[in-house]
Amino acid sequence: MRRLRHLSLLLGAARGSAISLDAPARPPMTLLGGFLGTGKTTTLTHLLTNRDGLRIAVLVNDVAAVNVDAMSLRRTAVQGGGDIEMVQLENGCVCCSAAGDLVPAVAALLERNDPFDHVVIELSGVADPMNVQKSLGLGGIEVNRKVALVDANAFPVLYGSVQKAGEREDLTGPHAHEDAHACVVERPVAELLLQQIEAADVILANKCDLATDEELQTTLNACRALNAKAAIVMTTFGNAQLSDVLPRRSAASAAVPERGVTKEYALMLNGINCGGCGKAVREALMAVDGVTEVLAQSKADSGGHPNKVRVRCSCSEAAVVQAIANLDAGRGKFTIAQPGTAEEYEEFACSPPPRATVPNSLGELGVATYVYRARRPFNHQRLVELLERWPLPSKVLRLERLGKQAAVEAEPVTPGRISAFSGVLRSKGTAWLDQEPRFAATWSHAGRHFRLNYGGVWWAMLPEPVMMQCLPKPEEFAAERALFHREDGDRRQEIVFIGTQVNDENIAAALDACLCTDEELRAYRARWAPEERRLALEAGPFRFDVGARVECNQGPRWSSGAVVAHYYREPGWAPEEWTPYQVKLDDGDLIYAPADVDECIRAEPAPHPGDRSECDHFA
Repeated sequence: MRRLRHLSLLLGAARGSAISLDAPARPPMTLLGGFLGTGKTTTLTHLLTNRDGLRIAVLVNDVAAVNVDAMSLRRTAVQGGGDIEMVQLENGCVCCSAAGDLVPAVAALLERNDPFDHVVIELSGVADPMNVQKSLGLGGIEVNRKVALVDANAFPVLYGSVQKAGEREDLTGPHAHEDAHACVVERPVAELLLQQIEAADVILANKCDLATDEELQTTLNACRALNAKAAIVMTTFGNAQLSDVLPRRSAASAAVPERGVTKEYALMLNGINCGGCGKAVREALMAVDGVTEVLAQSKADSGGHPNKVRVRCSCSEAAVVQAIANLDAGRGKFTIAQPGTAEEYEEFACSPPPRATVPNSLGELGVATYVYRARRPFNHQRLVELLERWPLPSKVLRLERLGKQAAVEAEPVTPGRISAFSGVLRSKGTAWLDQEPRFAATWSHAGRHFRLNYGGVWWAMLPEPVMMQCLPKPEEFAAERALFHREDGDRRQEIVFIGTQVNDENIAAALDACLCTDEELRAYRARWAPEERRLALEAGPFRFDVGARVECNQGPRWSSGAVVAHYYREPGWAPEEWTPYQVKLDDGDLIYAPADVDECIRAEPAPHPGDRSECDHFA
């Protein structure tokens, strides 16, 4: 018997809590992701217990036969005095097999007469947040924040894992091989881990109490290296602040008539001695309506005072300054330094320094990003030979010694390996191979895994009307069209390398050596010229105009009708899947003709002068 898998809807509301009159019609939406065991349910339990009177709806996607997460959260809401309503959706992970069930469930929730202040969707352990966001977006539902939980104790080992998701029931659940997780069974654990981190707006490094100092700092450094923009917060037992997980209600797009323009203020602030002080400043500023992100350096980072605080917000600078004044409460600890002056500052006693610090930028870590670009294909054989000499890192990620205080030591490169990539932590992008001009190759390297396989079709392979159907938004079409270059269209090499001691020149030299020579490029063009000509003929112009009368081959018979559209595509088809004609038959049926050839579609014969219609028999 096929197991049932549930998407459970828990609606938690504090007794006696009231909704403010200015609450938006659509509450902000948060996606909460992370492997099994990272603490997602514990974090939600903490939020529901400390929700400060907010009404929070929680969608729990647990693909197990018994929805343990939903049961746990139900008990928490009951103990907190809240009313609970549960709606169960079957068919597995909302990232893939149950994607079609998610939008109706959320839409039904948002259409309620008693609106909630926030909606949180707890994803399954291996769900791709970007896929879920895309599914919701197609249903007209905006995601305001994506939060990823990371196990600070386990991350360094997971990053170096060579296992696939289907081999780790502790991370994916016991039913990974069934339909619920069909999209991820064969994907590397490290790749799934990175997709959650790279998609996140906020990263919660949880279980800090279980991590050693080296594991914790490695986790924080790696998260910053992999996601330069996300806010990173250290938590224990999921004790995140509400502002870490829940965006402010003013961030909801559909309900706010006018959204303020986002600005960034840079202040020089005294008094931030350590991570604890920085956390106090961040929480005070995040409480201001309109503030979306706060990054603060401390004396531990700079060695002195004052330190830079960057605030992204839609509020006024006066509101930011007032929040700092309220935090200081007249003590003289948190004071704003005047630009261009070096004020003397008397340090206040502070709590013990933190075990680890959250890096504010890639530059602080010594992490660099390099984008390799080229406009000719790789010779497949030389590229494979190069990749076979890629230096695999050790099984456990070690990044705790990055930054200004780190000793600059390159990892030894095994004999026979190439040193150009020895400092690369992550690489990803698009490659063009001489073996296949139609499809782009997807390049993805994470930890001890490297994957190079064919992905989507190059846009240059499609007729422009088909490309416009695939990219209906003018800005999206224009962005892709801008990448076209001469006869090769959008075919190109575009690969991002992230790491320490990344040597741009060495990487470029190694990859340039894999590009086709002039002679190889001529041979490539000659080899694929017949295919290019065939595709050009298939792309039109077509034999029959819209409105033309035609006959279509339907197997045992030919049926008459009229052409109603060119370049027809059905929803869900891949970009390269399209047909030259859509035809409306005389019986009213709509069909498509897969090819513009007489064996498939032909002109309707003209009536013979001697032929009589049925009406003539009654004349």
